[in-house]
Amino acid sequence: MDRIGVSFLDPLDDYELIHRIGCGTYGDVFKVSENLSPVVQSDPGGYCERTNLLI
Repeated sequence: MDRIGVSFLDPLDDYELIHRIGCGTYGDVFKVSENLSPVVQSDPGGYCERTNLLI
C-alpha cells in the first residue's frame, strides 16, 4: 500500500519516549530521543589503484 501513501511502520520502533510535555485538543506532545543504529567503521582494505578517488 506504499503507492497510496499508507505506511504500516510503527514510529515507536524509531523513537524512545522520554516524557510527556503536554496535551491538547489534537493529542499529546512528547519529548523523544531518536533510536539511532550503531555506527560501524569500515576497513579500507588496503591500497586503491584509482587516482580520482579520495581516501
